[in-house]
Amino acid sequence: MALSIIVAGCGGDDDGSASADRDFNQTDAAFAPSMLPHHEAGVKLGMLAAKKGTNPQIKQLGQGIVEEQGREVKILEGFISEFDAEPIPSEPTEKSGMMDMKALMEASGEKFDEMWLAVISAHHAAAIQMAQIESPGGKSPEAKKLAKSIIRSQSEELKQFNELVAQMDS
Repeated sequence: MALSIIVAGCGGDDDGSASADRDFNQTDAAFAPSMLPHHEAGVKLGMLAAKKGTNPQIKQLGQGIVEEQGREVKILEGFISEFDAEPIPSEPTEKSGMMDMKALMEASGEKFDEMWLAVISAHHAAAIQMAQIESPGGKSPEAKKLAKSIIRSQSEELKQFNELVAQMDS
């Protein structure tokens, strides 16, 4: 998902800062409204895994995603307000890893587990990419801290997803 969005109220200087007297820049102001719908979709995916997963590890990972990304959604909502950013609608797209959500919702058993792992892996990879833009380019210490946390936690979860896929393939 690209971070090129229109940001309301953020007339920036040439250095990318949204305002000389504020502790954020346009990278920060783009990060929050881009990551928010992505995390909201992640919460939905987590709820789906917690409900429909057949593998106990998938159920547990799903619940963990609901809890962690649910907390981060609240932080991102605060950033949107603080950065005077324009929220963007939450619409699942193939780019955000939400490919064929209908098929995922209709799947059951091991097929669901396999599909969920593929979807959530792509979803996490996209979140990591967004956070990797914020981490070096942002100005807000809080937004940069969240971006680094997303990179760390979702990279670790990706490793767990890959381990589960390997177990299922053997």
